[in-house]
Amino acid sequence: MLAIRNIKNNIFFRNVIKLTTGTAISQLILMICSPILTRMYSPDDFGVLAIYISIGSIITVLATGRYEMSIILPQDERDATSLVLLCTISSFLTMILSFVITIYISPVIGEYPVSQFIYLVPLSVLFLSLTQTLMYWSNRKNKYKRIAVNKVINSIVMSCIQISCGLIFTLSYGLIIGLFVGQLISFILYLFYVYREDREKLKKISLRSVIENLRKYKKFPIYSMPTSVLDMFSNNMPLFILSSLFSYQIAGFYSLAVRMLSIPSSLLGMAVGQVFYPEFVKRLNENADYRSLLFSTWFRLALIGLLPMFVVLLYGGHLFGFLFGDSWVEAGKIASIISPMLYAMFISSPTSSTFIALNAQHINLFFGLAVFLMRPLTLYIGFINNSLIEGLYLLVIFEVIQIIIYNLVVLLKIKRISTVKIKGPYGGLND
Repeated sequence: MLAIRNIKNNIFFRNVIKLTTGTAISQLILMICSPILTRMYSPDDFGVLAIYISIGSIITVLATGRYEMSIILPQDERDATSLVLLCTISSFLTMILSFVITIYISPVIGEYPVSQFIYLVPLSVLFLSLTQTLMYWSNRKNKYKRIAVNKVINSIVMSCIQISCGLIFTLSYGLIIGLFVGQLISFILYLFYVYREDREKLKKISLRSVIENLRKYKKFPIYSMPTSVLDMFSNNMPLFILSSLFSYQIAGFYSLAVRMLSIPSSLLGMAVGQVFYPEFVKRLNENADYRSLLFSTWFRLALIGLLPMFVVLLYGGHLFGFLFGDSWVEAGKIASIISPMLYAMFISSPTSSTFIALNAQHINLFFGLAVFLMRPLTLYIGFINNSLIEGLYLLVIFEVIQIIIYNLVVLLKIKRISTVKIKGPYGGLND
């Protein structure tokens, strides 16, 4: 009873529970619908969906210059609203540029299945980038219930449309249509809430303030954006390589394996990360016990993910065959191999924002470059040796080692500043 009372009195964990509840419901909807969708759509259809998502996700990182992550940091509300406007302007400019590029490249990629959806990508980028911007604004305002509800509605809309397209209209591209409409609805919901509650604040923004904050937080586009682009590109690189060197079917197997194993990260990891970031910044500003927050977060995540990881490691093929149909057994075998990698990511990813809080984006960039080079290399080695399994094992080994080194650097950085607090523009340090 005392432990329950302590959790109820702990603002950090109350906020985590709010986000986790909404994320749990949204992921439960996706889990329930996944066995239906895998029996309505082929692995090739899932492979095309995965490539579409990958292209949109990479461009979305460029759309805002990662300025959306800085929205949480300013103490002055006017600076934060200026950053919202900055991200909005950048998102629209990126959408226009994406349309122009799409017009020129569409004839070149005409033979690929994803080409018939390429004109939806710029709009997806716009909806995703603005949704992220407004989500960080909601995070700053501690509107965690809003974020949670948005996730649930997005999952409901997307899943219903995907099932309807497959069942009623028998459209092979229903997966992409459902995803696109879900992105649109998610953006509209955030826009409605922010306009209703904060429109007066947003109206008071000056162009001068926008330019000042563009300069003040310039480390985000200089360091965080390239790192995020490299990370996003390298995260999706396996899909590009598998679809080009092997087949869209293999890419579909891999995408379903990653999607299912990423449920713990989507369920809890993202919620923890969204609450961890502002809490860590706050404790760093106040020179409070930020180290214990980091260690306790790692420890709890490690315990939570341990049992699911071992179950998938030992019984992945059987589980996927039972849940999604016999045609997806290979996806389960891939899931068994990559489960340690996803487990390490589950522990580490929610606290990766410590690099930003510690004003160490430049160090993060080096990790991004290493990952960008090594992830495709591991799979290519498997390809030239005619062994997908060998490539996947090399990918897992590299990824786990990289994550360990990554967090050791975080600990060394924290150790350096444990006795000295220097106020800086990011709520943390100024080297």
